[in-house]
This record gives sequence, C-alpha cells and structure tokens, in this order.
Amino acid sequence: MNEIKANLIPDSPMDRTSNHVIKLLNSNKFCIDSHVHLFDIKCINKSYFTLRVLKDLLGLKSTTETYSNLSEQQAYDEINNYQENWEDVFSEELELESSTVIAPDTKGVIDIWHARKFLGFKTMKAVYNHYINDFSLGKVLNKDVIVTALMMDLEIGWSVNIKKGVYEQVDELKELSNNFPVLPFLFCDPRRNMLIELFNYAFCGDKPFFGVKIYPALGYDPSDFRLWSIYEICEKKKIPILTHCGGETISTAKTELDIYQGQNKIELKCKNRKEVAYELNNPERWRTVLEKFPNLKLNFAHFGGYETWKRPSPVDYKGQKRKEVIFEFMRTYNNVYSDFSYNLIEVDLSKNLREVLSTHNDILNKSLFGTDYWVVNKEDNLLKAQEEFLRELDRNVKGIKMSDIVAIENPKKYLFD
Repeated sequence: MNEIKANLIPDSPMDRTSNHVIKLLNSNKFCIDSHVHLFDIKCINKSYFTLRVLKDLLGLKSTTETYSNLSEQQAYDEINNYQENWEDVFSEELELESSTVIAPDTKGVIDIWHARKFLGFKTMKAVYNHYINDFSLGKVLNKDVIVTALMMDLEIGWSVNIKKGVYEQVDELKELSNNFPVLPFLFCDPRRNMLIELFNYAFCGDKPFFGVKIYPALGYDPSDFRLWSIYEICEKKKIPILTHCGGETISTAKTELDIYQGQNKIELKCKNRKEVAYELNNPERWRTVLEKFPNLKLNFAHFGGYETWKRPSPVDYKGQKRKEVIFEFMRTYNNVYSDFSYNLIEVDLSKNLREVLSTHNDILNKSLFGTDYWVVNKEDNLLKAQEEFLRELDRNVKGIKMSDIVAIENPKKYLFD
C-alpha cells in the first residue's frame, strides 16, 4: 500500500511558503484572498466553460441590449462540434457573432469581451496577471495580496480528458508559487488512482504545495475512508483544507452513484444533478471527519451558499440548516473557518452577514473573505463589487474594522498559525 511520505513534508506552514509570501507577512502591508482559481482554459473542458461562463451570458439582456445572438443550446451544440482547438474556434465565433455591449450596472452577466479574453489564457501565470492587474483584492485594500490558488479535478469528477495533465498543472503551480505570493491547493478526489503518489509529488521536495481542495459535489462524500490518510497528515502538519460548500452549478452529472461514508458503501439516488450536488455539499457530511480529526484546519467555502443566507435563520434551503451547522463547527473546533467568497457579495446578503458578524464575535473571528476569481469574472466591475461588500461590512460598526479582520487577520490565522 502506498503511504504518504510524512518525513518529507515540512512541519511548519511557513516552511511550505516562498520568500515572496514570508516577505509580505513580515511587512504587515498585505491582505489575503482566501478563494481564488488560477486554472487556465487548458485545465478545464468544454462543458465547464459552457456551464460556468456561457450560461450566464447567452441571450441575457441588460434593459434592451442583448449580449449575444447565440442561444444557449446553439452554444452547446457548436462547442460540442469543435475539435481539439475548441477554445480558439469558439473565441473566433464569439468575436463574429456577438455584440460587445457592456453594461456596468448589470449584475451577474458575463460580457462576451471577458469570455473571449479568458479563452486566450493558456497559462496560469496569464490568469494570475489578469487577476492582479484588474480584479485583485489588493487593489481594493491598497495592499499586496497573497493568493490561495485552488485546483479543480474535472478529469475524475466528469471522466473527461483535460489538455493539461494533473502533474503538468502541479508543476506550473509550483513554479508560480515560487515566483509570486501564491499558495497552491491540491485537489484530492478519493476516486483518483495513485492519489497518494500525487499528494507526495505535490507536498514533498522543493516548492511544496500549501493546502488541499475538496469538492464533494463532483461525486463523493468527504468522509470517504480513502481520504483519511490525507486528513491525518493535514492535521499533523497543519495543512489547511478548503471544501466546496455552496453552489451546485459545477457538479457530477450522475443522478445515481455509489459513495463511501467512511468505509460503508451506499447508493445515492436523486431526481437531478443539482439535487445530488446539494446533498453532497451538505456540511453535515463533515461531522464524522471532524470527530475523527478534531484539529483539522478546515474552511467551508461559500459559507453554505447563496440560498442558506437568503432565507431567514434557521429555515434553510430544502431542509438543510447549513449555516447553523457551520456555526456549530466553528464554535466547537478551533481550526474550522468559513469563507463567504462571492455568493454573499449581493448587497442584501452582505447585510445579513454583517448582522451576524457584528453580534457574534466567535463567528466573526472565524470568517474569511474570498473573491472566487476567475469564476466570478461575470461581474463587469469586480473591484467595485468588492469595495461595496467590504464597505457594507464596516458600516455602523464601531471600534473594529471587520474588513481587516476577514481579509487579513483571520486568513493569517487559518493559513499560518
């Protein structure tokens, strides 16, 4: 049986970071974006691009202006017909077939100019530079930003071929983190053959990875026994884990699948893909993991999701009390945190969040800010959206600056303490 090479993994988080990160931490002129995606077009497939990007732009209107004269189904059909260089062909199609109307006041719409631009990014460094130059949290707070870079394993989750292989992606992120203040997080899907070898490759030796990304909605339970050895070493070596916990757009396409809860194999059946994702995203599924590994550094990304904050507490979406469960874990376990990356950037939801954070210090001191870039490149002005969100957090709160707590103090504790 393959084993994790624990003796080759640094004990301290600081020993898994580059000098660029250490320099910023010592300068006290930094902020931390706790939720960023730097994977480029070669790390995803056609379906991901269509689901995550195109479905939000095709046929949508801003007042009387149409963003594209392609229907969503036409886009699916055309993309599926493209061969190996689909991203180049589709970029040309968008340029020919679309209007490039930009409506800065329209929320939730990806303008086609941004879609075409991302199609041209063939390296993670290009995506990183786009973030730093145009959308960085550092530009909002006038500080240098440390970025957590989260990988996505569509190859296993969707059983598709990805142009840029997993080891090539790891090498590219290692090089990026060696030259910029980037903290790479490795995807860990328990169904991946040779997962332990991949983990050792990422975390041992020169330029080690920093954290782990778990994405249950792609078709597995986080308590799967095949992840236990990874959780054990993460707890021992203070390796932070981020788990997707909100948003069901990107998920397995299967409605019936076998999953492991611990060592027990069970069959999960749901009516549709979204219901499967919602079941697997339930933070309650982490209870047995935290009981087994109580000192695990764990971030529930998206704080349960849009719906759980949209509705009054404790009545949550489809019977799940997501944020109440996350609150319980945050209060019970010293190293459990939650980020409210992007889906809480809506004004009404940020007000709901501020009410909780301003009256519950134990929750405030475990909350993190993340942009969810590039997945949220659909905002015409992501900088403005961040500014409004952080301003709302600080509104009418005396004596403290919550924006600094969630973007500087808390992520520093979660990642480095």
